[in-house]
Amino acid sequence: SIFLVVFSLKNWFGSNSMHREERDHLVFWFQSIRTHANGARVIIVGTHLDSLPVGIRETKVRDCADEIIVLARKVLGGELTNVLSLCPLELSSNHTSNLSFFPV
Repeated sequence: SIFLVVFSLKNWFGSNSMHREERDHLVFWFQSIRTHANGARVIIVGTHLDSLPVGIRETKVRDCADEIIVLARKVLGGELTNVLSLCPLELSSNHTSNLSFFPV
């Protein structure tokens, strides 16, 4: 099975309450996947990349990916390693944990 989990980068880097809401949505979907399809491949898509200032996009997306890896490790379990490479509009894969992140 493959699951696509989509969230808003705009909200992720918005106010504290917006960030918390996006984080809570990810937790909900990670928990649902763990419950109904444990071990399935998960692709995470961060939308609204264009809402981030061009000069800081790569840094912001790296920070976001790092936080999501920690969150996924906590909720999905298993041994997740760091995202191999991450820059805007490039697919980043973690084959060990079946986790991918694609900012658009």
